[in-house]
Amino acid sequence: MMKFIIFFVYVTLVYSELHSLITTYTGIHGQTVAGIPEFSAVTTLDGRQIDYYDSEIKKLIPRQVWMKEFASGDTWKEDTKIRERVQQIYKNNIPRLMERFNQTHGVHVYQRMYGCDWDDETGESRGFDQHGYDGQDFIFLDMKEFRYITPVLQGIITVQKWNKDREQLELLKQYYEYECVEWLKYFLTLRKAGLERRAPVVSLLQRSSSSPVECHATGFYPSAVTITWLKNGEDHDEDVDLGELLPNEDGTFQKTSILNVPQDDWKKHQYVCVVEHETGTIRKILRENEIKSNDKRHIFPTLYTEINGQTAAGFPDISAVTTLDGQQIDYYDSEMKLIPKQDWMKEFASEDRFKEYTEFRERVQQTNKINITVLMEQFNQSHGELQYFIP
Repeated sequence: MMKFIIFFVYVTLVYSELHSLITTYTGIHGQTVAGIPEFSAVTTLDGRQIDYYDSEIKKLIPRQVWMKEFASGDTWKEDTKIRERVQQIYKNNIPRLMERFNQTHGVHVYQRMYGCDWDDETGESRGFDQHGYDGQDFIFLDMKEFRYITPVLQGIITVQKWNKDREQLELLKQYYEYECVEWLKYFLTLRKAGLERRAPVVSLLQRSSSSPVECHATGFYPSAVTITWLKNGEDHDEDVDLGELLPNEDGTFQKTSILNVPQDDWKKHQYVCVVEHETGTIRKILRENEIKSNDKRHIFPTLYTEINGQTAAGFPDISAVTTLDGQQIDYYDSEMKLIPKQDWMKEFASEDRFKEYTEFRERVQQTNKINITVLMEQFNQSHGELQYFIP
C-alpha cells in the first residue's frame, strides 16, 4: 500500500495499472445442447469483452461501442478469417486427442488462452499461451526459452512437433514480446477515446451496529483507485481489510475497504475514509448519520437460472431477473430480450446502458450453456434436467 506524507504541498498522484489483452478459443466436441456453438472465440481487454465469434453466427462482432470503427477495417476481416481457420482446426484435432486419451464418446472441450499484460508505469510486459483439454493443463509455451512444454504424456507428440517449427516459434516470440503489447496499447487508446472518466460514488455501510464499517466506492472509471483510512488526521492501517477490485456490468468498477474497530472507538475518535481516483479525492467522515445500515440499505440482486434438458414448450433455457428491494424491475430469458417490469424503468430502458445490460445477459447465457455441458460430463450425466443458479 502506498503512503503519502503531505507537508502542506500539492502532490500529483500517478496511478500504475496492469492491463491485459486475452483471446480465448473454446472448441466443444460431442452431443451438446441446441444453441451451444461447437467453437467460440472471445477477446477481452482488462477483463471486459471487446469482440466475439462463434461457429453459429460465423462472424466476428464488436462488443464495445468504441470497437465499431475498428471493426470496419481490413484487420477485422483478417481476424475473422483466422477464427474460421482455428474453428476447422479444432474440429479436426479434438477427435485425435480423444484417441490419445482413449476416449470414444462424451463431451470434450479444448481451449487455448493467449495474450499479454503490460504495466503502464514500469513498461514491463509478459506474454502467455496456454492450452487445456477437458479443464486440465495440456500444453503451454515457456516464454523464457520459447519452447512448448506439456505436463501429460498425451501432449508429448504435439510438443515435439511444434518445437521443431523454429520459424513459427520466432513469429510467436515477435508477437508476444512486441506486437501483442502494441495492440494492447492501441485498444487502450481506443477505449480511452470512447469512454469518459467517471468519479466514484462513496458510501459508508454497516450490516448492524456491532458489524465493521465498510467504505464502498463504486461506479468509477478507469479502475485505478486507492482507499485509505485516517484516524484523527493520521494514516490508520491497523484493523483494515482491503477488498479486491471488482467490475460492474456497465464497465465501471467497485472496491471496498473494511474498518474493524469497535463502535465506541470510532465515536470517540475521528475516522475518515479517503478515496483517491484520477477524477479527484473524496473524503467520508465516519459519523453515525453517514452510515447506511441494513435497515436503510437497498437490495439490488440479479438471479440467473439455466436449465438443461427437456423442458415444457415455451419454458426458457435461461432466465435472469433483477429486483430492487424485492420488487422485480427487469426480466430476460433466452426467448426474448431484456424488458423493463416497472413503468419508471422504461426511460432507463431506452438508454445505451440498458443495451449493455442486454448484451451482458446474452454473454452469461452463452457461458452458462458451456458450463452446464462441462458439469454434466464431470458428474457423468448424459441426460436429464440440470439446473444451474448464479445469484
